[in-house]
Amino acid sequence: MPVAVPADVLNRGMAGWNSRWAARVLPTTLQQLVPAVDRDESARRAAGRSRCGAPWVPRVQLLTIWFGANDATLPNGNDGWLSVPLDEYKANLAAMVAAARKAGVPHILLVTPPPVDEAAWAKAKKRPTSDRTNAQVAKYAAAVRALGTEQSVPVLDMFSLVNGLPAAEKAAWAEDGLHPGPQGQAMVFQVLRSALESMVQFDNLRQGSLPLHWPAYNQIDVKNPNKTFDALLQQQRVC
Repeated sequence: MPVAVPADVLNRGMAGWNSRWAARVLPTTLQQLVPAVDRDESARRAAGRSRCGAPWVPRVQLLTIWFGANDATLPNGNDGWLSVPLDEYKANLAAMVAAARKAGVPHILLVTPPPVDEAAWAKAKKRPTSDRTNAQVAKYAAAVRALGTEQSVPVLDMFSLVNGLPAAEKAAWAEDGLHPGPQGQAMVFQVLRSALESMVQFDNLRQGSLPLHWPAYNQIDVKNPNKTFDALLQQQRVC
């Protein structure tokens, strides 16, 4: 896989959340992930160096922001309490981008909300009509694309990608009309991987660009492995 592997993937998604709640807690989440010493050393970070002179490696390399399906719920529908006005939704996403940049996150990817199969959603919820519509979601997807342009943040347009699927594949994308099923999850992985591989903004996330947490087997002094590890541990304490 061309994307660099020496990184941990942390899922901070919460079922049923909207951008209003996420914007409120993201700064705290980033504070938990990024040590205070990293956040406070903005001058060294800007210079690309750590305290010991080693290359600076931000603790969080990539943040994906994917909200909008709940925000776009019709205000007068059964789940109307989840809805967030369009202008506030866009402002919430902008606040999350700002929080990520303040924490020193070098790469951000915005993802548009996916379309909804209104008939399938109404059937899954056992309701006569859907409280979510494609027309409404389209407005929120457009807001994400606009924000990406304004903030120079790459956008993965799941709304357009899913809408462009053949009818059978689109029906299989989300069994309840909204949440990705097994095929939908596989597609999310593939298009996310493709975005990371193809977008120039993510060039330094590709294989070999990020340092390994520990040395490769052929970089260890086999006659005196403790010498290798002691040096690395000392550097980590200093840096």
